[in-house]
Amino acid sequence: MDKKTRTHLGERIKETRNKIGFTQEEAAEMLDIAYSSYVKIENGFQSPSLNLLMKISKFYSVTIDYLIYGNNKVEFNQSDKINALIRVIDKDKLKHTNIIINKILDLL
Repeated sequence: MDKKTRTHLGERIKETRNKIGFTQEEAAEMLDIAYSSYVKIENGFQSPSLNLLMKISKFYSVTIDYLIYGNNKVEFNQSDKINALIRVIDKDKLKHTNIIINKILDLL
């Protein structure tokens, strides 16, 4: 992935993360990647693997096409944000549930 594409990808990931209301630390933890790797991806210094890109896409409920090319921009309303947060609940990682529930309560 070239630098320009990495930069735009990182900007879209950051914009989407901010719209939903996660910190970089929370996103990295829930995606099960190192915080430093997540920051490098958002800042365009590192390309995510295809598997990680698919995981990020699912995590934020956006298409890979949007993340890479900016097509089909997603606007989140309050219920979209809540639904996105609910989808990331992992029954095997209950520590994340508390973070997600607090984010939902902040939206209400």
